[in-house]
Amino acid sequence: MKRLAFAPLALLLIGSANAQTFGYDPISRGSLDLAYQISYIDSGIVSPSAGRITSWDLYAADLGDVTLQMFRPTVSGYQLIGENDVTISTAGLNHLAISFAQQIVIEAGDVIGFRYNQTFFGNRVIAFDQNQGGTYRFTNWPDGGANDVPIGGEIASSALLGAGEQRRYSLSATVDPVPEPASLLVLGLGALALRKRRA
Repeated sequence: MKRLAFAPLALLLIGSANAQTFGYDPISRGSLDLAYQISYIDSGIVSPSAGRITSWDLYAADLGDVTLQMFRPTVSGYQLIGENDVTISTAGLNHLAISFAQQIVIEAGDVIGFRYNQTFFGNRVIAFDQNQGGTYRFTNWPDGGANDVPIGGEIASSALLGAGEQRRYSLSATVDPVPEPASLLVLGLGALALRKRRA
């Protein structure tokens, strides 16, 4: 049994060692949204590699629900690849580990987004700054759910506003890359050699 467990364990360790975080620093910032039924996408925050989103980090200026999302740029907009619904119950820095079954599988070049689905005006969750060189844009609100697209659905570029506000949200994601084929071959050969040596 130990020999059979070697390769999967090695794969797990290689992936974790190469995990990369992308996004803006999850730090305290001066502003907080009040908008509701609104989606945000940052075309400038791109995943550095293919893999799985294993965790999110955000700085919560208030408590509540937010849907953290990953989008893929298309010719006419952004396709929703996957999402994690989270409830924030502690203000400040939140590290959100995602269970394997809920991890979003992405490609290099996919971008971060999020959505507030509340139906009332009030404090939202993620802290942000304006005029900081950020590239977040957002949909008109309240959208009545029109931009609450299902996985595989698309938000049109023409629906995104606020390019001049240069917002930076305190949100980042960590991707655990898919091992390269060469790495898989080396691991497989290593496991085979170990098995023969113990036989």
